[in-house]
Amino acid sequence: MDYQLLKNVVDKLEQFERENPNEKFEMQGFGLWLGAQNSNELECKNKALKVNENLDNEIKVETESAETVIAQLLTFLSRYLKIYLKKGLEGTLLSTGDDFTYLATLLNIGDLTKTELIQLNAHEKTSGMEVIKRLLNKNLILQFDDAIDKRSKRVKLTEMGKEVLFKSFNEMTKVAQICVADLNETEKKQLVFLLKKLDNFHNDIYLNHHDKGLDEIMSRKNILSNN
Repeated sequence: MDYQLLKNVVDKLEQFERENPNEKFEMQGFGLWLGAQNSNELECKNKALKVNENLDNEIKVETESAETVIAQLLTFLSRYLKIYLKKGLEGTLLSTGDDFTYLATLLNIGDLTKTELIQLNAHEKTSGMEVIKRLLNKNLILQFDDAIDKRSKRVKLTEMGKEVLFKSFNEMTKVAQICVADLNETEKKQLVFLLKKLDNFHNDIYLNHHDKGLDEIMSRKNILSNN
């Protein structure tokens, strides 16, 4: 038996658990994480080889941290998505991607309070209320009193809203396909794993710590101690 290989697997399992303390262990998640780790290690080796091959040439010093590059790329990707969504929604009653996701959320879950709908779409209250108001004005949703809390308003899809939503599905599928570019199936699964991990982290901040300052958020999420 190759005991060194077994030791390497155990080491990787320990690393996975340290980096994902709040996640239930699943073989699929560990496999995707391991694949991402191997890809990163291979990329680092390739970069090292490239540097060694150009020792006699001037080497550009990278001043940007990985965190900065990730934040910048996520910003760019969100902007690209907005462009595709605008194209996909041309000729419909939907003005933005938010209009589509609000309607899709109501289709999947049913009627919701306005606050619930806004939170499920990770919006600030002001921005979320603007989307709801726009959909109400277009008769794509309707609002009614909550049966328990009379101070609260619930919203649900109208038949017109369902019709508009269903007609937009084909174009939105095209948008989704363009967004994932030419990633293969393994890369898609790895990306889903990483994005879900990021979403779980940030959704907790959005729901429970959104009123805190950046330093307190970092302290609560143990970011400072990991850098």
